[in-house]
Amino acid sequence: MPVQVENLRNVVRKTLNALDIHDHQRIAAKKTFSGFDDETRSIVLAAEMQAGKSGISLALCCEQRLSLSDQDISDRRKLRDTLYLLTMVDTALLAQAKNDLAGAKNAVVSNFNRFEADLENEFKLNPPKLIIIDECHYGSNITAVRYNKIFDYLEEHDSCKIVFISATPFGALYAAEEAYDQAVDVEEEALEEGDIVTAKEARAKADELIKSSIIRRSFKTKLVFHRTSDEYYGVREMLKAGKVKALFTENRSFLEKSAQRDEFISHFHCNDGPGWSLVRVPAGTAMDAKEFFREQGIGEDNIFIIGRSLQGISEDEQTTIERFKKEYGDAEMFGEKFVAITVAGCRAGINFGGMKNSLISTWDSTVASVAAVVQANIGRACG
Repeated sequence: MPVQVENLRNVVRKTLNALDIHDHQRIAAKKTFSGFDDETRSIVLAAEMQAGKSGISLALCCEQRLSLSDQDISDRRKLRDTLYLLTMVDTALLAQAKNDLAGAKNAVVSNFNRFEADLENEFKLNPPKLIIIDECHYGSNITAVRYNKIFDYLEEHDSCKIVFISATPFGALYAAEEAYDQAVDVEEEALEEGDIVTAKEARAKADELIKSSIIRRSFKTKLVFHRTSDEYYGVREMLKAGKVKALFTENRSFLEKSAQRDEFISHFHCNDGPGWSLVRVPAGTAMDAKEFFREQGIGEDNIFIIGRSLQGISEDEQTTIERFKKEYGDAEMFGEKFVAITVAGCRAGINFGGMKNSLISTWDSTVASVAAVVQANIGRACG
């Protein structure tokens, strides 16, 4: 093998084997990528919550790069060969994803608002070999992302593959199949009654639903499950250890006195050394939550409302995630404890990075299911 080719491959291997990619993430990427064959060009990866989908995506980018022939990997014009798509249109998420995948020189990070322009500008002479779609479950309802344009692109470029990643992809899968079956039932009933117009409309709806879901029947889609290793401490272990506790209707609100809230505050105060807690409350109640923490003896300078342009809250009371991280980093050496307050609908807790190691507790007043709590608070706080 020519020296230049080996050096190019070693650059990718260095990224793939870096410490910020866990072994289980490398395994998930390899298992997923090896699932592609002459028939299968679409894979849905169900990755356990807190498995680190960014790390898996970075490893997938590396697997794609290493799969190139010596001739292609040596051609600088073919460096960009992977498109990473966010389903949620959020500039902070886009910036975070670009940072997470910075080590993958072959990846272009985009979202569903701009991916067509990026395909035109970044892949004009070299169509992507791999498309990765993060949080694919957001495409499961009528107002969400539709995937027909992506699949149409794959139909036109038969060398391209696609990976859908989510901790909870089944909502998207089931919603698509259920809606399709309902449309087919309407079509069959209309045909039996001789209503050709309704039958045609139902058939058109069924065809559009299948085209727009994460399953297109002309592709052989595989489902790959990934579970983290036993050494990886995540939500599964938290549940086993009783560290995730249910909040029922009568005690879910953080602003209402309850035994659970007393336990939360006690746990915060009794924590030995520095740390921080994350509380999510309904919109319009963040200042009430801040006042409660003041009453518990927590200093004004150690309570932060994270968000931007929050209704009913003055700008000087709002803090960006970056400022919060910096303030905490400065105060941590002095053994201080902080509180972060977010509101429903606020994307503040995207990723707190290394702060996950000093997280004391988290509370969510706004959701009912464990899965939602995990994604809204625990997953974002623990990164």
